[in-house]
Amino acid sequence: MAIRFRTAFDYSQVPLLMKSKSAVPYKIPLHIRNGVKRILSLVHLSDMLIEVVDSRTPISGQCTLSESYLPSYKPRITLFNKNDLSEKLEETEQHLIAQGLTRDKFVIGRTKLAKKARKVTASTTRTVNQILTKVKTHMVGFDSEAEDFKLLIIGNPNTGKSSLINAMRYVERFKLGEVDRVKKLSVRVGKKPGMTQSVTTPILVCRDPRISIFDTPGILPPSSPDPEVTMKMAAVHSLWDEYVSPDIVADFILFSLNLQQKFDYCNYYELTSPTDNATELLTFIAEKRGAKKRSGGWDLFNAAQVFLKAFRKGELGTINLDFNLLQQESQININK
Repeated sequence: MAIRFRTAFDYSQVPLLMKSKSAVPYKIPLHIRNGVKRILSLVHLSDMLIEVVDSRTPISGQCTLSESYLPSYKPRITLFNKNDLSEKLEETEQHLIAQGLTRDKFVIGRTKLAKKARKVTASTTRTVNQILTKVKTHMVGFDSEAEDFKLLIIGNPNTGKSSLINAMRYVERFKLGEVDRVKKLSVRVGKKPGMTQSVTTPILVCRDPRISIFDTPGILPPSSPDPEVTMKMAAVHSLWDEYVSPDIVADFILFSLNLQQKFDYCNYYELTSPTDNATELLTFIAEKRGAKKRSGGWDLFNAAQVFLKAFRKGELGTINLDFNLLQQESQININK
C-alpha cells in the first residue's frame, strides 16, 4: 500500500520571531543585539560587505539586516555557503540572476576545512579564490599600501562566516608557503549558532593586495511573522534548539524530505519503508539507540537531537529547503 505523505505542514505549533516580548517566551541573545549595533557602527569603516547565506535556504536565509539598515551603495558579494549540503544549485543561480544579481556579485561554494587531514580542500580554495577575485575588481584605484581594504562580513547565525575567514587566511598562507597544514584557527568556529559573540578587530586575510575582514556575530531578524522561515532557520541550525523544540524541527525535516522524495533516511536508519509519522521515526531511533528516559519510555527528545545532527551534517542526503519558492518562480517564468 502506497504511503500518502503530507502536502502541507502544520505551522500552528511553531513560535514566531516577534518584536513583542509577550508574543514569544524567547529573547534574542544579548550578544546578537549588541552585535547589530556594533556592525552598524562599522559599516562606514568598511569598503565592502560580504554576506554569507546557507545554500540550503538561499532565499529564506538571507540576512534581513541588510535589507533595512545597510546602505545599498556599499559594494557587496554574497557567498551561498555549504553547497555540499544543498542541491538545486542551478535553479538557485537562475533565481539570483532573475533577481538582478550579476555573476560578479555572488559565489556558490563551501569554506569548510578538512578536519582530519587539516588541509584546505580544493573546493574551499576555489571558493576563496572566486571571492578574492571579485573583491579585487572593486579595488581599482585603492591604495592598499597605505591602508587595508576592509570587508565587513554579515549573515544569519551558523552560516559559516568564521569558517570563511579561517579558509581565506589559510589559502593565503598555503600559497605563500608559510604552512603545509592547518594548525590553529584564526577565528573560533563550532556546530552551534552563536560561536562568534563579539565584533573582532580586522583580521588580515590577504597581503597582496592587503585585505582585512571584520568577523561579526550572526544576526537574527528582529521580526519574522512567517513560521515557515522560522522552521527553515531552525532546520539548518541558524536558530538555537532551545527556541524551537527538536521534535517539532525533526517533524518539519521529515516532512520536507518526504515532500521532495528524499528517502536516504530510510537507508541511514535501516527502515523498511519511508514514514510520514515523526513520532514513529523517533521511537524507532530511540529503540535502536536504547535511549530511555529515567521515568520510563523511549527518549524521543534525544532521538530528535540525533536526527537533527545527522540531517545537519548531510548524512541524510542533500536538500534545498527553498525548493518550493524556486519552483514557484520557475512556474511564473514559464507562464510569462
